[in-house]
Amino acid sequence: MSNMTVLKAIRTMGYSPKEMTGHGVRAMAMTNCVQELGFNIEVVDEQLAHGKKGPLRGAYDRTTYMSDRYRLMHEWADYLDKLKAKATSVPVRTDGTDSAEGIAAPVRRSRLSANA
Repeated sequence: MSNMTVLKAIRTMGYSPKEMTGHGVRAMAMTNCVQELGFNIEVVDEQLAHGKKGPLRGAYDRTTYMSDRYRLMHEWADYLDKLKAKATSVPVRTDGTDSAEGIAAPVRRSRLSANA
């Protein structure tokens, strides 16, 4: 997937360039897939198409981790659904900031309901 496709999706959801970037989405996915969902970093790297690190791995490592990647994408979708449900059930503070705690990235209630 090209960077422009990711950026278009982010902008379609209503995020400005100052709020979220393609790199930010990839960093968030890497962090949460490893830290929150417990996936091996090599599986997440492969899913994010980071390529093999180092000359030997690049030359000899042909693993694709397909079954793990299918499970990763399923669990990632479930994780995002849980965040969305949690975000939409938390009242928005009157000072304009989000009051939800424990959410991986700030999400505005209006964006979630508009794009549901």
